[in-house]
Amino acid sequence: MFLIKFLMNHLKQVRKYFSNKRLLKMKKLSTFAIILLLAFSSINFTKAQDRSETFKIQAQKQMLVGRYGEAIDLLNKYISANPQKAEGYNLRGLCFEKRKIYEYAVYDFKSALKLEPRNDKVSTNLGRATAAWQALLYNNIEGYKREIAIDPNVPVNYLNIGKSFKHLGKWELAEEWYDKYLTLEEASSDEIIRYSEILAKNGHIKKGEPILKRYTEKYPKDQRLWSRYGYFTFWLGKNKIAIDAFENALAIRPYFKEALDGLDRAKGKPYIYSINDTSIKYVNGQAVIKQPKKFEYGIDRDFRLLKRNPNDYGIRFRLIDALVKVERFVEAEEQLIYLTEKGVDPDKVQELMVEVSAKKDSVNMVRIAEYTEKIKTDPTNKKMVLELAKYYAGQIDYDNALDLLNEYMNRVPGLNPDVRYLVAKYSAWNADFDKADEEIKNLLKSDPNNLDYQLLQGQISVWAVRDLDEAKGFLQNVLNREPKNIYAIVGMSTLEAWQKNFDESKKYLDIAKRLDPNSSIVSATEQFYIRALSANEGYKITQIRAEAGQLAMNGDYEGAVAKYDEYLSKITAPTKQELLEYADILFAAKYYDKSVRTYDQILQDGDDFDVSLLRARSLLLTADSTAALNQLILLAEQKPESYEANLYLAEAYSRMEEYNEARNIYENMLEPSDDPNKIKLDSTQINLINARMGWLPRGGSINDVFVNFPSYMALNPTAIYFADNQDFSFNKIGFGLQLGVNSFLSAGVRYDRSHLQTSLWDVDLNSFKGQLMFRLSDYVTTTVSFGSQRDLAGNKRSISDVVFKAEDPKEYSLVVGYENNDARVILLSPNLIGFTNYSVDIYTINGLYMPSSEVKLSGFYHYGSISDGNLFNDLQLRIGKKFYKNTYIGYEYAYSNYKFVNILYYSPQNYDSHSIWGEWNAKNTPKLRLNIGGKIGYAPSVNYILREAYGEIYYQPVPYFTINGRIGGSSSFREGSGYNSLFVALSAYWSFY
Repeated sequence: MFLIKFLMNHLKQVRKYFSNKRLLKMKKLSTFAIILLLAFSSINFTKAQDRSETFKIQAQKQMLVGRYGEAIDLLNKYISANPQKAEGYNLRGLCFEKRKIYEYAVYDFKSALKLEPRNDKVSTNLGRATAAWQALLYNNIEGYKREIAIDPNVPVNYLNIGKSFKHLGKWELAEEWYDKYLTLEEASSDEIIRYSEILAKNGHIKKGEPILKRYTEKYPKDQRLWSRYGYFTFWLGKNKIAIDAFENALAIRPYFKEALDGLDRAKGKPYIYSINDTSIKYVNGQAVIKQPKKFEYGIDRDFRLLKRNPNDYGIRFRLIDALVKVERFVEAEEQLIYLTEKGVDPDKVQELMVEVSAKKDSVNMVRIAEYTEKIKTDPTNKKMVLELAKYYAGQIDYDNALDLLNEYMNRVPGLNPDVRYLVAKYSAWNADFDKADEEIKNLLKSDPNNLDYQLLQGQISVWAVRDLDEAKGFLQNVLNREPKNIYAIVGMSTLEAWQKNFDESKKYLDIAKRLDPNSSIVSATEQFYIRALSANEGYKITQIRAEAGQLAMNGDYEGAVAKYDEYLSKITAPTKQELLEYADILFAAKYYDKSVRTYDQILQDGDDFDVSLLRARSLLLTADSTAALNQLILLAEQKPESYEANLYLAEAYSRMEEYNEARNIYENMLEPSDDPNKIKLDSTQINLINARMGWLPRGGSINDVFVNFPSYMALNPTAIYFADNQDFSFNKIGFGLQLGVNSFLSAGVRYDRSHLQTSLWDVDLNSFKGQLMFRLSDYVTTTVSFGSQRDLAGNKRSISDVVFKAEDPKEYSLVVGYENNDARVILLSPNLIGFTNYSVDIYTINGLYMPSSEVKLSGFYHYGSISDGNLFNDLQLRIGKKFYKNTYIGYEYAYSNYKFVNILYYSPQNYDSHSIWGEWNAKNTPKLRLNIGGKIGYAPSVNYILREAYGEIYYQPVPYFTINGRIGGSSSFREGSGYNSLFVALSAYWSFY
């Protein structure tokens, strides 16, 4: 029996195939042959059916044990053999749902429901999967919006939001986000195909045509783009262009069905619509007219029924057909938008949307052609001008509509209120709010009580988001006279939402929904209200995150953790970046276990070397050093060139008291190599590794002490030159030697020879100092120096200095110092050269702080005591901002004051200056840094313009060897005249090991 049914079904298909008249003679012979062929093949078909049932049974077994991937592979085979059975699609949909691939699950459940429309089980599955998918899409949208708030220049975030809204059926929002995406990135052909679907849904055919044209030129071998371009031009009435486009698509892919159908339509006859009155009957030649008690048009009846029961979609589809027949296309499109938002039969709605849009465009183009011809003969016929302008507007061709109306007003001088009103309205719809505002204000001057003018003025202000208080007055006037004016009501709802009065906005929205629940305008207003409310709440939530970041920057990590916990409690799906920020704050607050769990959460979405490394760093500071060591071994093997992986690995070995392993890793990192997989180090990293090697415990024997001493050795030669225009010059050359004693202590010596000279005097000074440097941490050091200075005449004095330094090169630097030295090398005065008994005690504070990469704060303060009893203060404060790439510009205030004036050295009193300074980081690489800067200012106490320019260089020609240099010149005012000086400094640092 089954075989007979199978053969009969195939026979019907064969007869249908041979319906062409040219093949009619072959019917009988072919039918007989095919019946024989099907009979012989039926045995194999039956076997295939049995095999396919096996696929289904095996798939169900795999589903029972949670192996949904294997089940999907088996169900793919079952569906290929049984595409007419709903059960296969339903089972595969369940597998996709379990794997949280909701998009595919929804498609499969829909396919199953098409085959079995009354299957309640499939319908339930579809509803559940759709709800889960939509929830996921909304979560994704919020996540991408948060990413945009962090970095608005990443195109893919805008694209993903557009795709999500497309899947949700929010076509206008999808178009809005696709538009933003296309301003940031040139799209692929696939994305333009998706974009064209969105434009078609929204009826924005004219907008899409030039975009598709440009992309057919960019991707001339993509038949899909040619086909879509054909449809868009066809809907715009450009049939010849459409035919060419479809033929181009078919030349690339001959049997492309979409293009074949389009080509047939483009070559077909235009649609002609007519309405015939068949209500009159004739009896014996006399008209018999029925007199109903109350006549009601079908369209009015359907509107009435839908107001009572808006979910009767059968009536709504009937209403759409009726509206199209009488060319009420805008209302038909509003009904289709309503169905789209409700998710009713998306395929049918999309098909109708395209059909209605095409018919509307076709009718509009015919009317436009008719009126254009008529106006050529009578360009001052206002009625025809207004009608043609309305048809242009119906095509969203506001430019032509406005040109037509403006041309009429030029031909016919005067106020022309009805024409000017349309100019204002279409200008507003064309987003030219300034023009619209100008025209409607002119109309209000002539007729201030006209409610139509007041309504449009209020709408324009709301759309342009300006003069909202004035707009509220106009809209309220309209509502006082017309309480049910839906346009004024939705305008007030939008206005209140702009002003963040969401309770008032909701009140007006509820009124609009009661008056016209099916209106697309009301629906759009509701969507705006929801977005505005969400954006306001989203802004408040984003502020919590910003506060957490600010607390962390201020060092209040406990407060930052609490604030970030509050932020995470208010969002549903934190992004990877958000979780990374949270983990970093937890680490800074020393919540190491919690930071490890957060990194684990990030790694659930896939392996990431950098995140794994951060996790290992946190794990290293927990009690589980063994786990940290094992993970770091794997990471160092995965990326042997990673500085951090090897540094943390050595630290892990050290914590496990495997000091030899740690030392071997440090030594291997320091070993020079050209191998690209070898770690490349800068001087800071080298110094850090040397310091960490010094921290490792030494052996217990005397031999071990000598073997490991010194832990490092470095030479530090320096040269300084200074000269001014007051007959004074100073130069100093010297060198230092440093030896690492252990992990926190270095010892060294330093020798300097200074030469001071004027035209009458010169003196040579030799100084020798011992040094001890204490490394309190990676960023904090203290250096103590003490020694003596001697001149060639045998005069000798003690000298000393102490320097405390805390520095993170990327964020801050603080140097606090004390120095006792010869006044001649501190004050640099030509009058002091012959005086050997002057000394200076000077206390200094130098600081630099960068709260962000955009702002730089710096300054110094010097307080000194001279042996003649004089005291002095020097202060400089700077603030600057990055105004261009690598360029800072800012303000400087300087102040200098001495207790009394001494003619032997420069000793100003209450001297201050105000300057503009600038600095350009011309080069910034690990091996070379070059800075150029200067300032120009004014000293009011001496009425003088100050100038300064300088250049700085850091250069590392080879590993372990660096050169630093500075040259600068300045012009200021001293001793009643201009004072110019030149300063040059050069130093090197050579670390041997």
